[in-house]
Amino acid sequence: MKFSNFKMNVSRIGSFFKNLLFPPKCVACREFMQKDILDKCENPFCEKCRVKWELEKLSRCPDCGLEMTVCNCAAPLLKKSGVDEYVKLVNYSAKNKSVGKSAILHVKRTKNARVFDFFATQLSYSARIKNNTSDKNTVIVTYVPRSRNSKLKYGFDQSEELSRKLAKKLNVKHSRLFDRRGKQKQEQKKLGLNERRENAKNLFFVNRSKLEMLKKAERVIIVDDVITSGASLYGCIVALKKHYNGKIICVSVARTGKKK
Repeated sequence: MKFSNFKMNVSRIGSFFKNLLFPPKCVACREFMQKDILDKCENPFCEKCRVKWELEKLSRCPDCGLEMTVCNCAAPLLKKSGVDEYVKLVNYSAKNKSVGKSAILHVKRTKNARVFDFFATQLSYSARIKNNTSDKNTVIVTYVPRSRNSKLKYGFDQSEELSRKLAKKLNVKHSRLFDRRGKQKQEQKKLGLNERRENAKNLFFVNRSKLEMLKKAERVIIVDDVITSGASLYGCIVALKKHYNGKIICVSVARTGKKK
């Protein structure tokens, strides 16, 4: 009992110095979080922004009209790619300001464990993910790898961080299944929809060292932070289907789409 009290005190002292040197800020409004300086800050949002986040999760899918957390609609490129389930939390608009958009932009640029853990926890609550991970030995969680230039610029891969957290929450295997081929001739965001699709087809390939693992898998969960056109995810699915015939589940924090 005394040892547990000692560990708790050490943890609180550690939190004190961390909060003193790096005061936690809300990832949406960037305001300082008002809390006990001795406590460990685990929530990425302040109280006001957390309420806004929960309201954004109630936003309707522009395709089917259901709440984004419930619908199974995918980006245009993914609709005929063989995806069995598509799980996301919020609608993302490049034009409109939102708590979700601010948080996603933050995780693209900053390696913030609080945000990754929060998003992974929220995604793990999805009934469709839970139903598909009941047999943990047959599930692999992987991710869409970030471009080499972006990884060098920011020092991390946001989708990798998110997928690791999600795999831990679900208590399933995590593996880097995909690699990217050499430098792209043109950035995806500068291409049209059809050009993105053709470019993505040859952009990704499955790591040969993972092929034996795939033979035993019944479900593969592919994680990305946000889906815009869905081209990168589509490229990963095309590469995966050359070696795998099982169920594919796509997971992202947000999907772009016009609000109705």
